[in-house]
Amino acid sequence: MADLLINGKDAKVLGIRMGSGFMEELLSPYPLKDAVTNESRLEDGKRVFRDDPNAKRYKDSREVTLTFTIEGINSITFLRNVQRFYDILYGGVVEIEVPSIMRKCKLDYIKSSSFGKDYNNTFCSVIVRFEENSILAQREIKGSYNKSYNKSYR
Repeated sequence: MADLLINGKDAKVLGIRMGSGFMEELLSPYPLKDAVTNESRLEDGKRVFRDDPNAKRYKDSREVTLTFTIEGINSITFLRNVQRFYDILYGGVVEIEVPSIMRKCKLDYIKSSSFGKDYNNTFCSVIVRFEENSILAQREIKGSYNKSYNKSYR
């Protein structure tokens, strides 16, 4: 089974692998949206409106910074794999799936913050920043996971 799938394709075939901290970043919790508040100049402080103290707070979008490593057996295949990776990033929504942690995410590419390669032009590390806009989209992705995972995730 593949360690990483990008847009449904095995990333290893494309010469792409997970870098350090990849799974930890995907497993990190989502931030919560701010509570409804009102700041009046006629009162001290601010009011936080919580009609129901047990009311659910909603998840917000989040930025995810992932490290990818791209490799090739020689400089020609390496540069081809780098170009394929860029095509995936520029192609719109990037769907990342890591079966070992049972996680799928739909991500929008924001920017690359770092690129480092080796002397032989056969290996590089790329740090990419994504935004995960839709929390519901993650739930809607139908996977090949077992039924207990699908029930516990919803």
